Amino acid sequence: MEELNFSDPVADSFLNRVGEFCRDIERPDWNNAHAFIEAIHKILVRLYSYGLELSLVDLTKWYADILELEENVRNIALQKIQRNTPSQYYWTALNQLEFDVPSTGTGDLIDVL
Repeated sequence: MEELNFSDPVADSFLNRVGEFCRDIERPDWNNAHAFIEAIHKILVRLYSYGLELSLVDLTKWYADILELEENVRNIALQKIQRNTPSQYYWTALNQLEFDVPSTGTGDLIDVL
């Protein structure tokens, strides 16, 4: 995938990290679930960091096409994520601002990725 270039260097960096995330998910040679999770964790931290720096955009003035992945492409990516995710479910606090005993729920790591 080629590097994307935009006039906004933060948006440019963000979109290139998105491409890096997709390439990591699609890598055919993951043979160690721990290495996969570690790599995805690092890229997601960078992705969130760049995302926090993005300028706010008035979405009423923008039009964007919706990108639909072909079903077979999506299924292959999901299979790679499932094969390399040692634990699919995790506990999460539903309301992190509850100070007594917060309500908890279950998250799905494969769905999130």
